[in-house]
Parts: sequence; C-alpha cells; structure tokens
Amino acid sequence: MFINLNNNLSIKRLDINDNKDIWLINTLDQDEKVAGKNGFLYSIKEKIQKDYQLNRNSLYGNHYAVYLKKEEPIGYLKITEICEADQSVYLDYALIKEKRGHGYMVTTLIGISNLIFEDKENNVEEIILKIDSLNKESQRTADLAGFKKGRRKFGRYTYTLTKSLHTKRVQN
Repeated sequence: MFINLNNNLSIKRLDINDNKDIWLINTLDQDEKVAGKNGFLYSIKEKIQKDYQLNRNSLYGNHYAVYLKKEEPIGYLKITEICEADQSVYLDYALIKEKRGHGYMVTTLIGISNLIFEDKENNVEEIILKIDSLNKESQRTADLAGFKKGRRKFGRYTYTLTKSLHTKRVQN
C-alpha cells in the first residue's frame, strides 16, 4: 500500500518478495556511497534482515521504498520505533545515484515529517537524523528540508526537526 507524500512521490513498506523493491535494495547495496567500505549507511539488505519482525500496523519501525509516481523505486527510508523517553523518531535514507540532486529526498523528508507530526495517535515531538560529517549532500538535504544542525559527535552531526518548529514552518 502506497502512502502519498505529494503528487509525484510516495512510500511503501519494503517487500522482499517484490521485484522492484529487490532491485532497489540490490542497487543501493552496490553503491559505494551508501553501503561500500566508506559508505554513509551500510547494507540495506542487512538492516532489513536484522529487523526480524517488521511492525506492519504502524508507520514506525519500518523500512520503506520511496517511489516516483508509484512506478519507479528511487530510494530508501527507515523510520524507527518511537523513543518513549523523549517522543522522538530517527530516520535513515538513501537515493539511487541517478536520482540524487533533484530534490526528491528533500521532498520525501518534508512529506514524512508532515505525516509524523500530523499523527494524532502518536505524539512524536522530534525527528532526528544522524549524518556523517563527510556527507555534505545529505547535510544539504537536511538543511533544505528544515532540519536544524546540532553538534558533532563521533563523526556525525545530529539534525533535528521539532514539532513546534515544523508547526511554525507550516503556518508561514
């Protein structure tokens, strides 16, 4: 089932039996920038296999494929379970090489932020990204999507978007 983010982009839970999703996973796992020795993430396939039981009834705790016009898989998004201590979620994301630099992930982050903060059942207060200090493209993506850069720790910057900041942005 697709979840629309806008007229062109949507997400759907990754399905290891769907040929398009398998292609996406394999393409990202072969991308040195994503899963290589010096990649900014690690194997998407390994991430999925580590999550033995995906939470099928919630937006949270799942791996998603980002689709262009519900036809072409172009990226990956993971939303963690809600951290009860501070009502936050973490996101991981990656785009296939050919689709980078076109604003797709900025639009995806804005769209998923809207969904998360408009969720009436779960009161998420903050969305957090951990971005490698060398990954300038992803840092720019986070900036353009409205996330605020925080401190650097262990070679990564923490980018956050709070519900109050999001609400102000939407109202303006």
